[in-house]
Amino acid sequence: MPESSYRFACEEHMDVVIDGIVDDFAVAPTILPWPDPTVRAESPAVCHWCGKTADYVLTWTTEAETPST
Repeated sequence: MPESSYRFACEEHMDVVIDGIVDDFAVAPTILPWPDPTVRAESPAVCHWCGKTADYVLTWTTEAETPST
């Protein structure tokens, strides 16, 4: 069954976060702008790389590993 994951990124570290996802999961993420400031206040999101306020959310889907029997 596919599993969805996400990471946040600031403008400055977008490339670093994308590279990490590609290296770690061998997939290209979907990049979406992180919602307006009212959403940020309710649900803080910080850059995966530096911890600053996120500007984007990067999402991807991978196949879940099935345990060997």
